[in-house]
Amino acid sequence: MEQFRQIGEVLGSLNALMVLQDDILINQRQCCLLLELFSLAFNTVAEEIRQNLKLEEKHTKWRALEQPLRELYRVFKEGELYVKHCMDNSDWWGKVINLHQNKDCVEFHIHNLFCYFSAVVEAIEAAGEISGLDPSEMERRRVVFSRKYDREWNDPKLFQWRFGKQYLVSRDICSRFEHSWREDRWNIVEALQEKRKSDSDDIGKTEKCLADLLLKKLITLRGCPANNLVLVPRIKNHMKLLRNP
Repeated sequence: MEQFRQIGEVLGSLNALMVLQDDILINQRQCCLLLELFSLAFNTVAEEIRQNLKLEEKHTKWRALEQPLRELYRVFKEGELYVKHCMDNSDWWGKVINLHQNKDCVEFHIHNLFCYFSAVVEAIEAAGEISGLDPSEMERRRVVFSRKYDREWNDPKLFQWRFGKQYLVSRDICSRFEHSWREDRWNIVEALQEKRKSDSDDIGKTEKCLADLLLKKLITLRGCPANNLVLVPRIKNHMKLLRNP
């Protein structure tokens, strides 16, 4: 239960941070998606615990949950650090260069969430099979849990329909993975275009040239990957000029 409480604290911290989500200049959509999935995961685990476990047995029958919850807590902490990094508006140019193609939210943090979240669900079910004192009730739970592994549920569509919500793989969530990264990329494109058009004294020739290089790379990202190999060293040279004018 202590690990679950710690996960709740991290989620509370993320909710507090995301009050200012409109101020996130880099990967805002991915940060929002990550928070939404973390919230859904926490609420789903809470519901599974309510339905299958008894608080008075936490010191005797909840041992199967300790390690999976510890791993899930680590995933939440890593996600919190990712959001904080994206919210830090210092060194904007450096972040754009480092994160303009970054999909760690989906390919690392959400991937890890899916892996360890399913382990938590399985651990709750394992603990639920021995929860309580009524043998007939325990047997009924075993039957319910075991039927989830029947061959008929090997069909991905059937599994998603029946267990998608429990395992965080609903159609809506799956469709938003790619969309969130695409939206973040185009938000960066718009920001760079604004920088390039700016007449402010704060934007020099070096920054505008760097904006041109990044825009070319982002807009042709799906076109010719070979162009990127030429742009990378040029971008690095411009970064040196920015840091050592």
